[in-house]
Amino acid sequence: MDNFEIIWLFFWVVLAALTPGIVVLLFLRNSLMKSYEDIFGQKVIESWQKIISAVIVIASLSGGLSLYQLERYIFPAELANQPLRKLNGDSITFEAVRALLDSANAVIHVLLVLLITSVIVLLILKVKGLVTSNKTDN
Repeated sequence: MDNFEIIWLFFWVVLAALTPGIVVLLFLRNSLMKSYEDIFGQKVIESWQKIISAVIVIASLSGGLSLYQLERYIFPAELANQPLRKLNGDSITFEAVRALLDSANAVIHVLLVLLITSVIVLLILKVKGLVTSNKTDN
């Protein structure tokens, strides 16, 4: 097996794993932060923005990058006596798509946890009277 193919596999899998996180940061960061800014204020959101961005990228990478899946192309399975998997363009594409889907799943979970947490915090603040409604009655 050629080392270049292994490096190529790792490159495409890492790129596919980072893609959903970066896409979310590029397209949704402004709208997410703007909606939270109205609720929590500018100072809180400026500090949260870096933390949330890091969490999204880390979740994207860790959700999509499975070293166990990749090592099957380098080392044969010991207990199953399976032959070494062939590494070609199809297998690289398969692993990149798998990494992309797993990564998107991880990013969706992070956004869902963020939404649930912010709703709970908002409800607590409303009950305590620290957040007022922005609606004006006519």
